[in-house]
Amino acid sequence: MKKQDYFLTFLLIFVVTFGYFGWFIAELDNQILQQELASLKYNSSEIRGLHK
Repeated sequence: MKKQDYFLTFLLIFVVTFGYFGWFIAELDNQILQQELASLKYNSSEIRGLHK
């Protein structure tokens, strides 16, 4: 293999790995945001005011 082939292989592996890592971090962030929104929804003063 030529030096350019090694570089392209490394570049492909890097792009795939970085893309997967980015997707994984975005999914974790989405789960955290969903939990925060749910806690705001159920702990808001408007909802607690209805049940007092």
